[in-house]
Amino acid sequence: MAKNTGKEYEKLTQYIFDQIVNQQQVNTIDVQHDVILQGKSTSHQIDVYWKFEVGGEEYSTIVQAKDWKSKVPQKEMLAFNDIIRDLPYGTKGIFVSQAGYQKGAIDVAKANGITIYELRPPISSDWDGYIKTINISIEMKHPVYENIEISIDEEWLKEHTEIQMGNRLHFCCAGDDFLYNENNIPYITFKDLIMFLVNKNPNDVKYVEHTFDKDTFAVIENKHVKIKCIKGNFGYSFSTDSIVIDAENFIGAVLKNVVSGDSKLFDKQYRLKQKQDDN
Repeated sequence: MAKNTGKEYEKLTQYIFDQIVNQQQVNTIDVQHDVILQGKSTSHQIDVYWKFEVGGEEYSTIVQAKDWKSKVPQKEMLAFNDIIRDLPYGTKGIFVSQAGYQKGAIDVAKANGITIYELRPPISSDWDGYIKTINISIEMKHPVYENIEISIDEEWLKEHTEIQMGNRLHFCCAGDDFLYNENNIPYITFKDLIMFLVNKNPNDVKYVEHTFDKDTFAVIENKHVKIKCIKGNFGYSFSTDSIVIDAENFIGAVLKNVVSGDSKLFDKQYRLKQKQDDN
C-alpha cells in the first residue's frame, strides 16, 4: 500500500479554498500549494498559502492540512501557532483536518484566532436540520388499445360485387393509414381515431364498439372499402413508481467550521455547491 504523504489532501484543500477566496470581497493575489516562507527566525513549509489585498494593503493566510485518521492534538496546534507568530505581522492561520481536533487543540485555536475546519466526506450529522432524502411518488397514466378489429360493412359489400374480399370481413390497420369520406378525401388517421377512443375512457379500460355515423372508407388491398365499426379495448391504465433522491449521493466533501458549526458543501467534483459565509 502506498504511503499517505498528505499531498493529495493538501491539493484538495488548495482547490477548495481557491473557490472560497474567489468569492471574498478582496483582491486575491495568489493561492499556492506547498511553498516555503521565510520567517523571522527560520523558514517554514506551508501547505497552502493565500495572499490577498484589501484597501491597498497586502495580507497573508497560511493553511495547514492534515489528512490524519486521528484527531489533531494540542501540540500540533501550538506548533502551528508558533509558525504564525514567526511570520510577518498580520498573517492569519487556518488549520484543516480530516478527523477533527482534540479539545486542547481547539482551545489553543480559539485563544489565538486560528480558524479550524474539518474537510471530509459527509456524515449523517451534517444533515441535521436539512432535508437529506426526498421520496417522490409518480403516478403514471398509460394509454391502452388492444384486441382491435375493424369491420367491413357487409351490406355495402353485397352491393359491390366487383370487390372480392372473400371471407375477410375484419382486418387490422397501421397507425398512419387514413380513413376516407364518401368523396375519397382523407379525414383522420387510424392512430388519431384510436386515441380519440382511448380518451373517451380516461379512468379505466373498456370494451368499445364504435360505429361510424357517416360513410367511412379504408384502403384494403388497394381497394376503397366501406367500413362499419371499430372494436377493441380502449382507455387508460395506471401505475405508481417511486424515486428516491438522496442528497448525500451528490456531495463529495464538507468543509465545516469547528467553532461556528457553519458548513460549505462540495459536489463529487469538489465544486462549491452551498454559498454560506463562515463567522
